[in-house]
Parts: sequence; structure tokens; C-alpha cells
Amino acid sequence: MSPRYPAELLYHATSPEHAGVLEAALIGQAANHNCGDDLTCHIRIEGGVIVEAKHSGVGCALSTASMDWLCSIAVGRSIEQVATTSESAVAERWGLVLSPMRSRCAALPVQALKAALVTYVRT
Repeated sequence: MSPRYPAELLYHATSPEHAGVLEAALIGQAANHNCGDDLTCHIRIEGGVIVEAKHSGVGCALSTASMDWLCSIAVGRSIEQVATTSESAVAERWGLVLSPMRSRCAALPVQALKAALVTYVRT
């Protein structure tokens, strides 16, 4: 892991609080085949509000920490609020200026979360 990452990012990467799988959850997946990151977001929605969120898969420190952070902020928010989360919000959250390759790693968690929301809209 790069020493340029903030301590909180490294904490989320090494001790993710929302790692795991939810049974009977909506699932969204995003992958970057160039680097091997493959993230799955599991969410449970009640009354249009995300009540539980977890993540699984493999990823670099940036994508893992960002997925964990997104799960933490998604719980308690409406699907409309979460749907407006931008891919750039992750880099902004950590205060990082990212190369195009690292930007893709930061975008994966947002893509996985939004893919899970799409499954909700379809049901």
C-alpha cells in the first residue's frame, strides 16, 4: 500500500467494517480486468431506504477502502440520495489526486453500488 494514502483509507482497506455477504440482498458488481479488482456490493432496501450494506470481492487498498466507506454512508440514505453519488466523490473523500488508472479503482465501488440499485429498480 502506498504511503501517500491517508490513515483512514488504510484503516478501511485493512479492517473493513462492512465486509461480508448479505443473504437475500440486491447485488451489484463491478470489475477492472486490467488490475484484477472485482467488487460486489450487497444492499438491503426497505421503503426506499438502504437499511444494510456489505461488500465482498478482491481489490486494491483504494477500491476496498472506498467500497467500505460507501457502504457506511449508504445505510440510512434513500436510493435517490445514493444514486447521485459521483465517481469523483471517492477521490474527493480521501483528498487524493488520482492518475487515470487509480481513478478507475476509485470509481469501481460507485459502479458496484449503482449496479445494485439498478436491480432494485428492475424488481
